[in-house]
Amino acid sequence: MFSRNACANCKFISVGAKDCTGCKKIVCESCFSADPSGSCTNCRTPFATLEKLHPVVQEMYERATFKCLFDCGQTHINYKDYEQHVLGECHKRYISCPNRCGSAPFRANELDEHRRECSHESIECNACRQAHLPRCDLKRHQDTECPRGQQECDKCHGIFKASEGHCCISQLYKMIQADRAAAAADRSEINEGFGQQSQMFQHSLLALD
Repeated sequence: MFSRNACANCKFISVGAKDCTGCKKIVCESCFSADPSGSCTNCRTPFATLEKLHPVVQEMYERATFKCLFDCGQTHINYKDYEQHVLGECHKRYISCPNRCGSAPFRANELDEHRRECSHESIECNACRQAHLPRCDLKRHQDTECPRGQQECDKCHGIFKASEGHCCISQLYKMIQADRAAAAADRSEINEGFGQQSQMFQHSLLALD
């Protein structure tokens, strides 16, 4: 493992490294390309004065191996393969959402989990099975555009919005409660009628006396 490998600015492996003419530390290509008018954080020497590595040092780099900065388990990565590994292959590298949902960067091996919840992930409408749209637009589609926005449960025959989902047990419970309320009202009406008939019968008996 080659020890002189950390950029004086970002402290990561110096891919495409150059020498600082002030402190003789190395600066990676990412740092001086991102801010050509910047300077070395170690000695404040302008990036404009950076020099190519000495051929001997460059050869040492070419022969050196490096440990992945994301601690993925790779400890002997060739210098020429290092950039490709940390930017495009390492399963622990940090990436942004491919849907540009605005979430914080996450590790590459968490992409599938992120996509299951991502508000901008393109999904199929579970009602019409035709439209493909971002998850965040699904409710609007089902409420205003979807030809199957209103659905009927084939078990309880309850009508529900596709965007709200349907719990058949809940619907059945409501139906049972409604039936009980109707039965109670019927019993109340029957009792009231029976009471009226009893009073009329008693009045009739009194009239006979």
